Formats: sequence, structure tokens, C-alpha cells
Amino acid sequence: MNVKLISPIPHTCPIDAEEDGRALFRLEQSYCVYIDSTMYEFLPGCVTDYASIPRILWRLYNPVDIRYQAAAFVHDQLYRAGAPRGWSDDVLGAIVETRMKQMAGKNWALQRNAEFQARVMWSAVRTGGGGAYKKNSAELKVSTRTLIRYNGKALPLMGWV
Repeated sequence: MNVKLISPIPHTCPIDAEEDGRALFRLEQSYCVYIDSTMYEFLPGCVTDYASIPRILWRLYNPVDIRYQAAAFVHDQLYRAGAPRGWSDDVLGAIVETRMKQMAGKNWALQRNAEFQARVMWSAVRTGGGGAYKKNSAELKVSTRTLIRYNGKALPLMGWV
């Protein structure tokens, strides 16, 4: 899977709300990402908790770490909009790897670490993301879809492109 980030991280601000005890953030500016040459634009108003990582693992993987913000944000939005779970998880892994490789520059060891980190994050969402995916109600899927554009057009309400 090929991804291209237009900006490194989404511009969000905390909102006075929580979901399952985790702070929530609202997108302030449009955020675009190309996934296999298709542009997805996330419009202001999208809400995320970034990564739903158990607190015991925060020393290793902080949920709001800039290395994972873009991946966690896009992944949250895809889950909320009802995109296929496997594809959404693959997108997360690809964005983690892309973002970490951008940050690593030409350092070979950090480039290899980016691949490893992407596999760890992908495995974590494949193992623990099922509950979050199933939790999204039909009305949440419809309301989130209105905040996502696909190649400049609104996502169709039935099925994924």
C-alpha cells in the first residue's frame, strides 16, 4: 500500500469531552492523505482520541506521539465511517511506516525500526481493534462520512469505494 501525507500531522485541539476515559480532539483544519493515489480529505470537525493504547503501554507508545498521530487520526476516521476493517488497519500500518521513515531520513537503522514499528502497530490494531470497530453505530458512520471527501467528492453513503 502506498500512502503520501500532505502534512505530517493533523491540526487538532482538545475538546471538553471524553470517550471511554480518553481525551478527545477535534480537527481544526482539513487534513489530506493519498492512499494508493486516491486523495482522502478529512474536514474540520472530525473527532479522534488518537490511539486507544492501554495506559500501561504509554511509555512505549504514547497515544498522542507525533510519530503516530497521522496514522491514528486517519485510522479512527476510517473506523468511524465504516470502512472495511482490514483495509483500515493496513492504512494505519502504512502511514506509521511512511511517517517514521520521513522522520528517520537516511539513517538505515531508523528506517528498519520504522518497518518494525509499523508491524507492531498493525498487529496491535488487528488484535485489539475489533471492539472499537463493532462499537460504531450506523448514525456515527453516516455523520462521519459527511466529514470525509474522496477525490473531492462526498463518500457514498452505501458501501466503500
